[in-house]
This record gives sequence, structure tokens and C-alpha cells, in this order.
Amino acid sequence: MAGAYRALSFDGDGTLWNFETAMSLALVTNGNTHPRRVGLDGLFEAVVVAAECGFHKPDPQIYHVMLERMRLEACDVLHVGDDPVEDVVAAQRAGLDTVWINRDRLEWTHDEAPSMAAADLRELTLRLTSR
Repeated sequence: MAGAYRALSFDGDGTLWNFETAMSLALVTNGNTHPRRVGLDGLFEAVVVAAECGFHKPDPQIYHVMLERMRLEACDVLHVGDDPVEDVVAAQRAGLDTVWINRDRLEWTHDEAPSMAAADLRELTLRLTSR
């Protein structure tokens, strides 16, 4: 799925690396955005791949695997993704706060609303650092 790759990707300006210097990063993927394949090897403290852990998004259990690997509680995590169901709804059902990367400015159509929405990682960075 190209959208998931775009959501975590480069936004052309190194924004993802700016996140990495400020916080621990984990990647939860169904396999389409494995760091080795997209040039992001070494950026993430934990990588949870569906085929390796036995759970696939939108199963919230895949997010619990990430929490266990990172030794974090759900309340300490902000999950960022662009798929409304696989990233936002599933992560919220696992107890995580969520950010929906909504590059196409679509209307939200699900019951569980994201904690925040942003057009891209640059906007998210500005919103997180302006508080």
C-alpha cells in the first residue's frame, strides 16, 4: 500500500529524522514498509512486522506487541499513520492516541475519531512543538 509508505516517509525534508532525535520510534507494519526495503534501517527502536508476530492490522493486538517490545504503556504512545482503519481505529482500540496523516484532506467517516489530524509530518511536527 503506497499510502502507508507515504505516511511515514520522507516528506522531502527529513521530518522523520527530526522525530527520531526527539523520541523513540517504532514501526508497526503489515510488511509493506519494512525499513530495509525503504531505506530507513536503524531509525526505529522496534519494528513489528505482521508476518513475524502473527497479527495483522487492523487487529489491535499488533499494537500490543509493539508496546511490549518498547516496554511502554498505551498512554505513553502516539501512533501516526494514514490509513483510517488500520492505523487510527485499530491503534485506538489498542488504547493509543492517534494522529491521522490526511494528505488528501478527506472527511473522517468512522466512529472513533483520531486524537489529531495533520496534512503531513511537517504539519504534525509544527503542531507538536508549538505547545
